[in-house]
Amino acid sequence: MSATWSEASSEVVSRAIRLLKEYHPALGSSEVNIGFLFRSEPSYSKGKPVWGQCAKVSDKLRPFLASDFIIWLAEDEYARLDDTRRDALIDHQLCHIAVNDNGGWRLRAHDVEEFNVILERYGPWTHDLVVAQDHLIQLPLGSTFGKAKGALVASVGQDEIEVVAGLPEL
Repeated sequence: MSATWSEASSEVVSRAIRLLKEYHPALGSSEVNIGFLFRSEPSYSKGKPVWGQCAKVSDKLRPFLASDFIIWLAEDEYARLDDTRRDALIDHQLCHIAVNDNGGWRLRAHDVEEFNVILERYGPWTHDLVVAQDHLIQLPLGSTFGKAKGALVASVGQDEIEVVAGLPEL
């Protein structure tokens, strides 16, 4: 069965608006338009499910769309997430949108990407990993994400970034 596409629910849009106001004021108060879609099921990248993706709308397609960026979420996976993880998935996608030096918009890659086995063998061996470790140490002890041992892996293309999720059930 091939995936189908639909407009994201008003709940997704409301959640995104709240997250824009709370964590992304530069996006929320600017001239950037972000469209949200549901994909009926995740796509797969390197054998792992892709729960969401942020893509920049090309200049060629912009006249036909009211959006500068399209964020899609795997609807079936989204439905299984609790509120905190829904926020994290949408917030993660919004973090991919950044301002260019010339004031335009671009896709932003992840701050950190590494293999779990390299972390196990060598620990935080790059500056980015040390900074990430410092942030993780500051998480409250009861943090849901502090207990997760999964991984989020990114595949960065020229005009799109996909999130490959591998978080375990907690």
